[in-house]
Amino acid sequence: MWKLGEILDTSSMIDFHLKKIGKDEIFNFDANIDILFALNYLHHLKNELGLDAFLNTLNSFFKNSKEIVFEINEPEIEYVENVAKNNNFILSHKIESHRKTSFGNRWILHYTKK
Repeated sequence: MWKLGEILDTSSMIDFHLKKIGKDEIFNFDANIDILFALNYLHHLKNELGLDAFLNTLNSFFKNSKEIVFEINEPEIEYVENVAKNNNFILSHKIESHRKTSFGNRWILHYTKK
C-alpha cells in the first residue's frame, strides 16, 4: 500500500517480472512464485525455438511455481499434461476459451501442485 509516494505495507504487493521466455533466464531471481500466468504464448515459443525449448520452458514453469494458469492451443495440451504430471501437478480447472483458432480451440488450464 502506498501513501504520498511512500510504501506503507508490502504484504499485499504484487511483483511482476517481464522476461523473453525461451531466450532469457526467467528464473534467475531469488523468489517464490505463487501463480504463473502463461497466456497464449507457448505455441509461438514452440514454432520459433523448437520443441526442446518449449518442453524445457514448460518444465521450468512447473519447477518454479505453485500454480500455473495457461491459455493454450489445443495441440499443445498433451505436452503440458505430460510435463505437469512429471512435476506432480494436477489439473484443477479446464475451461474452453472464448477465442477460437483455425487449428483447434484454445483452453484455459489451471494446474496446482499436489
